[in-house]
Amino acid sequence: MDTGISSNTTAERVASYWSWRSQVYDTTCSKHTQWHDIFLAPFKDKKSLRLLDMGAGTGFLSLGFAKKGHRVTGIDLSPEMVNFARKMAREKNISIEFFLGDAQEPPLFSSPFDGITCRNLLWTLPNPLRALTAWKRLLKPQGLVVIADGLWEPRLYLAKEEPVTIKFKEAYSEIREQLPYFLGLSAENGFSLLEQAGFSEISRHDHLFHENPYEYNNEFFVLSAVNDCRKK
Repeated sequence: MDTGISSNTTAERVASYWSWRSQVYDTTCSKHTQWHDIFLAPFKDKKSLRLLDMGAGTGFLSLGFAKKGHRVTGIDLSPEMVNFARKMAREKNISIEFFLGDAQEPPLFSSPFDGITCRNLLWTLPNPLRALTAWKRLLKPQGLVVIADGLWEPRLYLAKEEPVTIKFKEAYSEIREQLPYFLGLSAENGFSLLEQAGFSEISRHDHLFHENPYEYNNEFFVLSAVNDCRKK
């Protein structure tokens, strides 16, 4: 469906919304420590990993990884999110590089990463397969990608007349048709995208949570996959 909205406009609207959300988003992320542990579980206690956190947001994943001794780089489309993450890293005296960038067209780096992580990012992208394919090129052979996303039932959330929901509706009302997974991804969607991008050995890890980490008990998943260099 052609809505007449360019991909640049879509990215700008998404970036604008999440820049605004940077003021409140970090306070709504629950169970931070558990997220850190579960994202790192597929790496099986390897030390000093070089990690790229896509859609790093306020940096809560990146900061947690760095505290555990890993070398972390974060990328986000929102200037305010990047600024917030940098501020948090400075305040905590943690060395992390945060860059402004598009997950679908990430910058090139001088050396590959051991792992790439992303949480609740894929649903915001006009072309998540393009993003995953690009990430594969940034990984070492046999490097891991770890993604988390879910199915976001909007009715209860959007029924609230609160600043966050009002701003969300304003930002996404005209671009939702540009987002193939606007209402979220199932685990099956995640498996399919990873396979299409050329990843292998896909495993699921959300069972490691003791309870659902989301307010509305949304269906969600955490998947890891291996960069199979035999698949282009």
